[in-house]
Amino acid sequence: VLKQNKKKEDVKNLRSNHRILFAEDSFFFRNYIKTVLEDSGYSVETAYDGSNALEILESSPSKHFSFILSDIEMPTMDGLEFARRVKLKENLNHIPMIAITTKYSQDDIDEGKKAGFLKYLEKLNAEKLISEIDSTILNSKNEDSKNAWSINIKYFKYKIKFNS
Repeated sequence: VLKQNKKKEDVKNLRSNHRILFAEDSFFFRNYIKTVLEDSGYSVETAYDGSNALEILESSPSKHFSFILSDIEMPTMDGLEFARRVKLKENLNHIPMIAITTKYSQDDIDEGKKAGFLKYLEKLNAEKLISEIDSTILNSKNEDSKNAWSINIKYFKYKIKFNS
């Protein structure tokens, strides 16, 4: 039991290093999901629609977000347009995005992935949401490590060519 509690604490500590931006127009869902994420250890900033979320991203370059979570159906700027705009911005397009929505047909999923969402999840499954965020962040960290390794190898090769 002590080992299990220690493991849960370690996971929570790892999650505390990650900030999530969550865009959701429904006050109820915005607060519910924020509470679920924070109780799991994540730091969360919320936005009431895609336009507000984009504003937060653009006006706060010092705030680093590990992840973006967004509803699809929102006023002013929906999640699809928000994702498209994020993916067009060189300083933001590396941030992984998951859609969380009640629109869940195959056409909706395809449209969401085309807009820039990595995954498309149903709104009411909090356990699945946490699992997918953990998995996405872990995979993006592994990709960062692979990219860093690749860059170091390329630099090393360049250095050898330069010196010989």
